[in-house]
Amino acid sequence: MCLMVCAVGLHPDLPCILIHNREEGRARGAMTRDPELDQHGFLQATDQAAGGTFMSLNTERGCFAALTNIRTKEERPPGSVSRGMLVRRLAEGESADQVLRESRFHGCNVLFGSPEAVQLMVLKPGQEECGEGVEVRPVSPGEVVCLSNGQSEESNATWPKVCWVKAQVEALLAELRAEDAGESSGSEGFDLLLDRLSQIMSTTNSFGEEEMPDLSFTPYQEAECRLEKHLQCGPFIPFNEDFPDYGGTMMQTIVAYSKAGGCVFHGWRKSMGDATAGAWSISQHPYKSNL
Repeated sequence: MCLMVCAVGLHPDLPCILIHNREEGRARGAMTRDPELDQHGFLQATDQAAGGTFMSLNTERGCFAALTNIRTKEERPPGSVSRGMLVRRLAEGESADQVLRESRFHGCNVLFGSPEAVQLMVLKPGQEECGEGVEVRPVSPGEVVCLSNGQSEESNATWPKVCWVKAQVEALLAELRAEDAGESSGSEGFDLLLDRLSQIMSTTNSFGEEEMPDLSFTPYQEAECRLEKHLQCGPFIPFNEDFPDYGGTMMQTIVAYSKAGGCVFHGWRKSMGDATAGAWSISQHPYKSNL
């Protein structure tokens, strides 16, 4: 349903970069408000159906969190809390241990923390007790992490769109490091990066049958799993009239921390399943990184 990629310590000026494609059904996607800054300093697009969000930036503390849901046949655990509320609480700076001791959530992959300490959490589907089935590890400097809706890092790595995006982002950042030109810092550097990342994240690929991962996880049961195969064509999933209830990639969001600018950049655009639609809306917020 979604795809996100995080790069740590691989850009001359931007030590932490996170970009996210949100895929959603048309009805629920239309109910998501545009990202806005609330009175507590959180910048996020709020899902009016459940009250949470898929990505949140705490502009006062510099913390962030973003998730992709795990696609599974397993039912949501009774009494579980919206995964979007997990994102908000982690962006507030609460520890994962504390949040997971208090609430149960359905399966998801989460990237969260600050540019000094990025963490990856995989929360397995089907928890019976709070805190079950959780794996958390730090994301190391020099690492690019790309996640979609697989049930582990290993399963995500078998998805062709994940492998393609990861390779593209690694190559782009290597190119920018080699150039190391003046435009690689501050606003100019961010604009250059966003232009190139946006091209990558707005690409729709056509992968062959031999490249498809094991699709036994999918909850979609129609003949030949046609919708699931459509969802594997990313990173950008276009609206397809064959699946009128599914909107495709509805919104793209980026967060990038700048040492030279002393700020964190936030950008978003509403695409609604059309890779050519919607201009980027950019804001920047003071943040002094210790990196």
